Amino acid sequence: MVETEHHGHLPAGGLSAGVLSAWTLEQVDEGIIVLNREWLITYANATAAKLVAADPAALVGQSFWAVFDRAEGTEFDRAYRRAMATGKPEMFEAYYGPLTGWFEVRALPLAAQLVLLFRNINARKESEGERDRLLLSLEHSVDRGRRLLALTERLTTAVTVDDVASAVTNSVRTDVRAVFAGIALITSDGEALHYISLDPLPVETAQEWGGNFLLTRSAPPTVAVRSGRPLFHPSIDEALAEFPHMADDFRTAGAEALIHLPLVATGSALGVLALTWDTAQTWSVEERAYFLTVARYVGQALQRALLFEAQRDGMRTLQAAVLPDSLPPSPGLELAASYRPAEQSLHVGGDWYDVLVLPDGSTALIVGDVAGHGVPAAAVMAQVRHTLRAYLLRGDDVGTVLAQTNDALLIGGGSALATVVLARLDTGRSQLSVARAGHPPVVIVDDSGGQVLDPQHQYVGVMLGVVAGATYPVHTVPLQPGATVLLYTDGLIEDRVSSVDEGIEILAHTAGTLLHAGPPTQPLEHIVDLLVRAVLGGRGADDDICVLAATLSGTSEDTDPQVPLARAAT
Repeated sequence: MVETEHHGHLPAGGLSAGVLSAWTLEQVDEGIIVLNREWLITYANATAAKLVAADPAALVGQSFWAVFDRAEGTEFDRAYRRAMATGKPEMFEAYYGPLTGWFEVRALPLAAQLVLLFRNINARKESEGERDRLLLSLEHSVDRGRRLLALTERLTTAVTVDDVASAVTNSVRTDVRAVFAGIALITSDGEALHYISLDPLPVETAQEWGGNFLLTRSAPPTVAVRSGRPLFHPSIDEALAEFPHMADDFRTAGAEALIHLPLVATGSALGVLALTWDTAQTWSVEERAYFLTVARYVGQALQRALLFEAQRDGMRTLQAAVLPDSLPPSPGLELAASYRPAEQSLHVGGDWYDVLVLPDGSTALIVGDVAGHGVPAAAVMAQVRHTLRAYLLRGDDVGTVLAQTNDALLIGGGSALATVVLARLDTGRSQLSVARAGHPPVVIVDDSGGQVLDPQHQYVGVMLGVVAGATYPVHTVPLQPGATVLLYTDGLIEDRVSSVDEGIEILAHTAGTLLHAGPPTQPLEHIVDLLVRAVLGGRGADDDICVLAATLSGTSEDTDPQVPLARAAT
């Protein structure tokens, strides 16, 4: 039996007293157990014995696997057997359930014995766990910050309400792994909510919630808006406890967890942000704070978007008031016009068009572009339009009319600037007369395709409002029956890649293709719309776009062949 006195010695068959003294072994805070090849315990110090509430002497002679019966099949078992079999030390850390502790273990083969040294490392593991928890919390904080930054960037570029809804759907829903993220806004009368984004809710739920529903209803979004408090329902049971009558709605939507956050800006409620998950959730205090921050950002972005849309709609109403209500009937002509405002503009654009049937039966086609935007530009548009009409009705040629309008703008030291193309189309003579004040050239499409009238810009004068006494040359060409005349503003032909002349050539080629590709009964208005979309090529309108088209009736078989446009232009 092994001596357990501090001054005792190991038996002759055990470890040599010259290597380890019993006294030394008893003083260390590591547990020490010595096993022979039959896995019998030949020595255990007090620290080891204390783990199993036994006297060290009582452990000697017992089978290790009987004392530590839950160690078999674990990492302890595998490591000890490898060490015994290979004669090589094993060092590892593992959790031992019966002692509810983590242990750092060294298994050292020595002669015909195996020395096990083990130390409880619960304190260290707890410290490491706390460190890992802190690191994980920091990682989550960094991740939330990154997601908020990405959302802020998206919301900063969101101009319209739909842009904001798209940012929420594509960014927030993905980031928090929700199955649905939608925004409902308070209607203009302040009495109901209306969802502006319902995808990807089931059809039945989308139909139920797609219309306006009164704020007096008892439902998570309406309660959130009325009370101004966020509603967090981590499980469907909690949601049903507050809204038992909505069991069918929740079931149809597949909702197992819900959040409804009031959207507020400058103290006013705008609507609610709804998030839904298909599994129960657990949200920490930090995560709930994150959702509230998201709602604050979305509310601010919505306020900007609503203000933008209100201003834009007001400006477009003003723009429509400046443009003709309709095109007048013009004998021998089919007319069509298209006006497309810049997509992200808050201002009235300077682009406009007009058509006037003159006393001699000819038709005046006018397209202009006033420098600047907003109400001042609208005022100049109205002034130029009415001045041109007045001089046209006097019967002067188009060059003289532009000169007179230019001088009228400069009376009293006005600073208004505008480009204008003025064309008189005489259907009886199949003749077109054009004068330009700094404006892009006319495009004519006939049997030979689309061609630019005056591609070298020989028949063009300065912009209106630049200098008094300016003159404007008139370019007169014959037209083939069935020919189409196109007047337009530079928003159609300018982009960041091509030059203006390249843009004009693209317009002429595209117009030639479209006007001869479809059936002859296709409305000119439809063709003009196709033309604008084709020339833009999928890009948004960075500037206002105005197009005015006039097609001369008849076919080339009805009359004698006309002089080719290219020859007449020279």
